[in-house]
Amino acid sequence: MRSKERNGFGSFADIDGFTLESVKAMGRAFRAVCKVDRPFDPTRAASLSLNELLPPLEVPTPWRNEWHALDQVGSAMQGFVQTLAHQEKKKALGLPRQIDGPRDCPLDHQNRSRHRPTRKLEVNVGKTGKRHAAPVHYHLTKTPAGTYTVRVTAMIARHLPDERTSREVLTSLLAFLAADLPVRAAAGGGTAAAGPAARPMATGAGMPQANQRVEAVLLAEKTKKGGWRAKWSPGAVELVGPVVNTADVPVDKKADDAVTLVVAINPAMREIIFRWPK
Repeated sequence: MRSKERNGFGSFADIDGFTLESVKAMGRAFRAVCKVDRPFDPTRAASLSLNELLPPLEVPTPWRNEWHALDQVGSAMQGFVQTLAHQEKKKALGLPRQIDGPRDCPLDHQNRSRHRPTRKLEVNVGKTGKRHAAPVHYHLTKTPAGTYTVRVTAMIARHLPDERTSREVLTSLLAFLAADLPVRAAAGGGTAAAGPAARPMATGAGMPQANQRVEAVLLAEKTKKGGWRAKWSPGAVELVGPVVNTADVPVDKKADDAVTLVVAINPAMREIIFRWPK
């Protein structure tokens, strides 16, 4: 996941008294001072509004490792996006996004007669229509017991691309996560408290060097462009990244296969990219 506050990296501890109703009250007070307080009119909502907040999702987990929790939430997000493969309504999750492809020309393993070139999604609003913040917020909060609870909130975005599609896609997303995240939580993992081995590490502290071969596992969750992703688990650490030359992965390989991959970059900040050895 990219390090943005909507994707969980801006999570904060709960603040006593800081509730949805108190936030709305502060908003009303601010509007009153500015002399613009009036009843909410959805037709005038040019941005996300708490008045159009869908029923929020809260999933308790046994996870104590924040990196593991973020990785699981990211994988769940990607799992839902894959259900919308080749569908333009994916724009309801924010832009930029693209469908089809992943390149203008087919990859070696793709059927040339069925290949569709990459299309970048846009909406008819704003200066370009190409960039719009995701209408979904992912938040981790630590419980007194030291475990993490996942919270997901989504607000109707009337221009992504319209109110009906936004409501449909976001409602489906919350339903998907409500079913998927408890299964991931029950599967275990990430129950060790985050420590030096689970935080960003410099190379030389047990991390692989560029061009080093490692034993990894292919994952069922693909990249946004349909490429393979793999996981390397040295001890308590789990590093997940894309296989950059996916076209070179033999066609008989499948998810959960153990394979030997080459580390394509130096993963000094828990970021890793794999390459299939030729």
